[in-house]
Amino acid sequence: MDGDGEINNDGLINSGSDCYVERIALAVNNYDRYLIWDSTTNNYKIDDDIDDDGIEDYEDKDMDADGMPDVYEAKYGDLDITLYDEDGEYGENQVNGEGWQNPLIYNARYALLIGGGGTNEGDKDNNLPAFKNDLKAMYDQLRGYNYLHENIYSFLWNKKSIDNYYIDGPALMWRSFDESLKFDSEIIIEDGMRKIGNRITKNDFFFFMELAHGSYFDEPNTIDANIQLLRVNKYSEYLTMNILISELNNEFVIYKNHNYARGVFIHSSCHASRGISYLAGENRIIISAENWLEDTDPGNVFCKFHSPLESRNEHAAFLYEGKKLLGLGFFPDESLYPGFIKSMGKINEAENILHMYHQGYEAATNNYWGERWPFEDIYKTSHATLEDNNDADWDSSYGGYLYGRTWNNLESDYQTDPSDDGYLSYHTYL
Repeated sequence: MDGDGEINNDGLINSGSDCYVERIALAVNNYDRYLIWDSTTNNYKIDDDIDDDGIEDYEDKDMDADGMPDVYEAKYGDLDITLYDEDGEYGENQVNGEGWQNPLIYNARYALLIGGGGTNEGDKDNNLPAFKNDLKAMYDQLRGYNYLHENIYSFLWNKKSIDNYYIDGPALMWRSFDESLKFDSEIIIEDGMRKIGNRITKNDFFFFMELAHGSYFDEPNTIDANIQLLRVNKYSEYLTMNILISELNNEFVIYKNHNYARGVFIHSSCHASRGISYLAGENRIIISAENWLEDTDPGNVFCKFHSPLESRNEHAAFLYEGKKLLGLGFFPDESLYPGFIKSMGKINEAENILHMYHQGYEAATNNYWGERWPFEDIYKTSHATLEDNNDADWDSSYGGYLYGRTWNNLESDYQTDPSDDGYLSYHTYL
């Protein structure tokens, strides 16, 4: 109030004080982003070019240099901002608060994508086409949301970075003492985690997806899920590299990948729902493509159902697309159900995470061949699970097994209670 540029009341930036003012605290906590030294006046002045790209903020369409247009962030972000219309006149006031983005803070977005490897000895067919196809489909969708290529780390089977432009290296978690598994010249998963952890901040967004084979670890008082990452041949013997979801979460902590404003974790490996509670946390959205208590065969997170004349296992049902066939013969009636990836929208028609989850859920539950009388119907369905209110924990009613009190029905596209599963997802955009 005395014009010296200093805060006179510390309560203004103390969230526990009755005097707290969020916008002032925001500016103080990001002091060097908003104020620069003016040598002519020997004092600070407002920085008119926050991202230092040479374009003053009033002309800059991306003034925080995060790759996301400010119009998108204002529409889906946390602030109430009055936008200009196309003619430069004031438009209607935008009432927001539904997203995580804030156009006045640097909101970088980072992604870690994994396509796992085969399981059977000598059977390369278990490196399913879906692992590669849906990894690339997710990469392309994130790029469509202006995620920077250098911020997306993708790992597939035992592939090297020269194999495809969107692949950084093999789906190997740790470098082994075994020479055949070192991949010394390649980036592996822990390298990607380290690179993200060195750059991500509390104002940023983290996106994780894995599509792989999986198994479960089940012992008294311990339950977990195992992700099949890589299987390679050495001297005619097959070596498998796996990681438990509990171990994966430990790696996120070690490499500071938990340092973000919000995170989304999508698991499409078999049995992954058994590991949900290890990942559950504040501002985290955890999605599994199956529910180990509800599905009759939770070890099968099925690929898109195929007609008799189609190629097999091209895409995962929850992640990409489900197919329902009705009737007999080579050409039964078909209905397609777009899954998570195909329901992500695009930057000018953005969708929230809950919408994507709903679509994936419907795709995975409508993935079967029915009305095959006199033959039995064939079901390749799963029931996706969502946990985003940090309440997944041990539940004695299920024999001491780990079961997230998760939300996996289709009752509503809109959640109004912040304590409910689905609320955070509804208020989160990519």
